[in-house]
Amino acid sequence: MSTAMPLTSLGDALDLSAEHFGWFTSSADLIDDPAALRMQLADEGYLYLPGYLDVGQVREAREVLLGQLDRLGMVDRTHPVSDGVAVRPWQGRGCHHLVQENPPLQELLYAGRMMELYRLLFDKPLRHFDFTWLRVIGPGHGAARRFGLYESRLAAAIDKLDAADGDHARYRRADGHARLASPGPLEETLRRGR
Repeated sequence: MSTAMPLTSLGDALDLSAEHFGWFTSSADLIDDPAALRMQLADEGYLYLPGYLDVGQVREAREVLLGQLDRLGMVDRTHPVSDGVAVRPWQGRGCHHLVQENPPLQELLYAGRMMELYRLLFDKPLRHFDFTWLRVIGPGHGAARRFGLYESRLAAAIDKLDAADGDHARYRRADGHARLASPGPLEETLRRGR
């Protein structure tokens, strides 16, 4: 992959060679095969399901969230709010309460297709978390990776808010970075197939 300028994370240049950086592998064709989805998740550390969530629902949740961020002064008003351009200089702040105040986002994360996916994967009754950690990061040097197992799943769902236009091709992954740092109960469950 060639870019006009090097991509960096926390000041370190990323290795963009095909060995270390590549396209996400779609799991969309596996959606009717829970065992294959579990295997994909165990092998790759993620499931990429373009088109799985309702685009209208995603757009509505994104629109409400951008409006909330705009009211907090975090969106650059020299651009359309819908572009989601962060104000500079960036002044970060806690935004966790915004999830509870965003019914479309609550519906997207905790009902319908998202919960259907988890039921399909785990084949047992489940309950979502009571608290959703919304991490809003503005432009700048970067932020240290700090995803735990459950945050990763939620972050993947929230990342889809930025792809409401259906252009999923821009999602990239750094090889190995999507994998869990160490095997845990979820990985063991996925490897066993239940």
